[in-house]
Amino acid sequence: MIARGILILIGSVFLVTGLLKVIYSRPFILHVRNLGILPRALNEISASVFIQAECGVGVALLLQLFSKELIPVLFVLIVSLSALTAWGVRSGRVDDCGCYGGWLNLDLKQSLGLNVVYLILLAFAWRTLEEDPPLEMWKVLFVITVFAFCNFLVRKSVNEPLVDISPLQTGRKWNWRWSNFQDVREDKAESVLYIFMSHNCFRCKDWDPYILNLLQQTDLPTPVLIFPDIDSELESRLKNVSLRVMRPGIFRFLVYRTPTAVLVNNGLIEGKWVARFPEVYI
Repeated sequence: MIARGILILIGSVFLVTGLLKVIYSRPFILHVRNLGILPRALNEISASVFIQAECGVGVALLLQLFSKELIPVLFVLIVSLSALTAWGVRSGRVDDCGCYGGWLNLDLKQSLGLNVVYLILLAFAWRTLEEDPPLEMWKVLFVITVFAFCNFLVRKSVNEPLVDISPLQTGRKWNWRWSNFQDVREDKAESVLYIFMSHNCFRCKDWDPYILNLLQQTDLPTPVLIFPDIDSELESRLKNVSLRVMRPGIFRFLVYRTPTAVLVNNGLIEGKWVARFPEVYI
């Protein structure tokens, strides 16, 4: 009974982490690409297959389908992924394990610690698990359906999330506590165009001339750049533009793609533009 409970717990974790990637698959695809262990043409395909398998395994564990066979496979998979995560983080290729598709960031110790817990639980379940219940074809068909449906949703969510949970929506209040104000002081009544940018973003660089134009026009909003963990090189790109740092976790929660511009006036969000600079200010 305890073993079944453990497998239901682990199955739920696999299903939830898989669904988080299904909602917006782009961060995980970029994670696989940044690891650089596969040919570029296979990154999106391999990421998609992994997400489908993650959801399928989660459902199979919840339905008590092939549990005995899945436990050793999962054990090897978790050990292998832990080694890959440790190598990727220490080599600077990735920032975290990528398990939560950008919705939640765990450092290396937290990620490896959770994996150790999962391995211990799987080992205990393996020793105490009774025989699987008789095979029922509807369970097999349901898992296959999950695979197929996840494939459809993953392809659909490559460019934008299926559900945009970001609080950056027109008409909502701008939360002044989201970012660090040590280097920027502003009047809340001022019209500000917050521009979220990231490392190695070629589209962000295309916005540079438009941002500089905002500085020269007194009747246009004041541009403020927001970066997650900027370095000196990024600081020098637009020296005269106000710049601030935002914690990566909050940054990823607020925007799903860079560059993203948000117009704030009198503390309210009046407009949002993703990937394309607002034409009204060109």
